[in-house]
Amino acid sequence: MNLSINANGFSNVQNTAAGHKAEQANKQGKSAFFAGSPVLTTKNQIEQRKKMAQKSALKLVKDAWDNDQAVEKTVASQRQRYAELDAQRTEAKKALAGYEDQEKTLKEQCNVADDSKEQQDLNLLEKRQEYRRGVGEKLTRDEWKKLNEIDKQPLTEYQKRALEIHAQAVEEKVTIRDTTSGMQAAVGNVKRIMIEMWTVQRKNSRNMRHRI
Repeated sequence: MNLSINANGFSNVQNTAAGHKAEQANKQGKSAFFAGSPVLTTKNQIEQRKKMAQKSALKLVKDAWDNDQAVEKTVASQRQRYAELDAQRTEAKKALAGYEDQEKTLKEQCNVADDSKEQQDLNLLEKRQEYRRGVGEKLTRDEWKKLNEIDKQPLTEYQKRALEIHAQAVEEKVTIRDTTSGMQAAVGNVKRIMIEMWTVQRKNSRNMRHRI
């Protein structure tokens, strides 16, 4: 059996073989391309999300830590302020008690009766002292009228000395009032800070759960 292939046939065989080789090379190239490409699978996407969430969570923790440190310093300063005001108030109370004892002693030495006009006028004068410094009750219209009459008359030696002592006592009452107000403010500040910190912590906790 003779096998004869003409020139055109040989050329067709060569073309077919060349085409087959090119097709194989193209397939191999595509395989190599897809093998080297960073194709994101569902698993890779989940891992990336976890990493991002962890970074975000770490930032939240750092921010919360910094905030806690600032809060602790503020709370500590408010507590120190409270202690200082408390000490001042204690001293003022002691001083006030001392002035009250001086007034009592002076009254006994001058032998002034409680129901005497001299003492009644003095009581009204002392009430005005306290009212003017914001630590006493308001005076009635009748009391103001009586004070106008008292001011027209000279004070007794007892009344002068008593008013001097009482003026110092009034200043101690002012100190007690101011320190008490400051202490209440310090307590209120600490309570407000703790509530705000608790709110922020809850918010950060929710954010961390959502991001992880």
